[in-house]
Amino acid sequence: MELWLATPIAFVVSLVFNFLLQRMFTFRATNKGSVSAVKYILLVIVNIAVSDLVVTGFDALGWSYLIGKACATVMTTVWNYFLYRHWIFKRDAGE
Repeated sequence: MELWLATPIAFVVSLVFNFLLQRMFTFRATNKGSVSAVKYILLVIVNIAVSDLVVTGFDALGWSYLIGKACATVMTTVWNYFLYRHWIFKRDAGE
């Protein structure tokens, strides 16, 4: 398979797999799956944009883009957990 095709396919498959595992096993979400999926995709888009801004910002300041990437990874990891738990993969009240 050509790399230009394999790369986006692998990205989408990993997103779907990650979404399903987090929904079913990590957070045991009970809210509507389609709503969670839309929120998850929105967060992926925001994470990509923020990561790009942080990395290019570090580079523009003359700092290592690798440090920028590390900072962006830490930032997105921290807020992802809280957003996954309280917004994307919410459990219904009383559970």
